[in-house]
Amino acid sequence: MTFFKSLTLAPITTLGRMALGFALAGFLLNMLWSIMPFGLGGFPGLACSALGGLLALVAIIRDRERSWLVILAVLPLLFALLSIPLHFIFPD
Repeated sequence: MTFFKSLTLAPITTLGRMALGFALAGFLLNMLWSIMPFGLGGFPGLACSALGGLLALVAIIRDRERSWLVILAVLPLLFALLSIPLHFIFPD
């Protein structure tokens, strides 16, 4: 029960803030790519999402970041890692 009491909403560490920024940038790039008729493909959004999730994992493990938003920033990494094999399993 003490784990849930120590959780905060906003990130405290620098790595936590960077992870949240990259995860948000990846989300925005993916949204922008989906509505624009041209673009670089989904790679910039995928890269930002993966980097944000990786930074979030490092912040959680190394700096003991306890923020809800940083914990949620790991989800884009999981989605990015799952999208690669799923594109080969279920091609368009």
